[in-house]
Amino acid sequence: KILRLSCQIVIQKIFHDVSFDFRILYEQFSCRPRNIFDTQIAALLLGKERIGLGDLLKEYLGIEKERKYQMADWTKRPLNTELLSYAVKDTQHLIELRDLLKKELLTKGRLPWAEEEFAALERAEFTYKEQDFLDVRGVKEFSPEQRGVFKKLFLLRQRLAKKVDRPVHFIINNARLKES
Repeated sequence: KILRLSCQIVIQKIFHDVSFDFRILYEQFSCRPRNIFDTQIAALLLGKERIGLGDLLKEYLGIEKERKYQMADWTKRPLNTELLSYAVKDTQHLIELRDLLKKELLTKGRLPWAEEEFAALERAEFTYKEQDFLDVRGVKEFSPEQRGVFKKLFLLRQRLAKKVDRPVHFIINNARLKES
């Protein structure tokens, strides 16, 4: 008689502000990651005021996050070695950060809260939605004429971005578009 042992390895996926990543993963690959840990949610549950990844890396690990390629065109393929290196640096401390946040959540009795939030995220519907011209902050306060002009410029920027296969903010960002 052969005894078969089943060993299931559960891999936790660590994100910072998972909502955007989930939208892309679902839209592009119909992928819904399970067993997640979101460092931003953990920081919120710990009452942190500064919850950006750079802020958390500095506070917990004394590491200054590089921001050089934050607004780079990540859609362009293949990614060059500088962008790949930046992406690795951006994620290489997530496990250590997760461990520290998890320990603090446990100490404060808030780890069950975090686990509940993570489980809710796994069940949530994340759909990617292109920004509409009325989604731009401040546009609703424009006069009807200003809104009409802004809408035409907004749509023109979308068509141009699609034509050159670049993100819209590479054509002109929202602040500049509102100035026009």
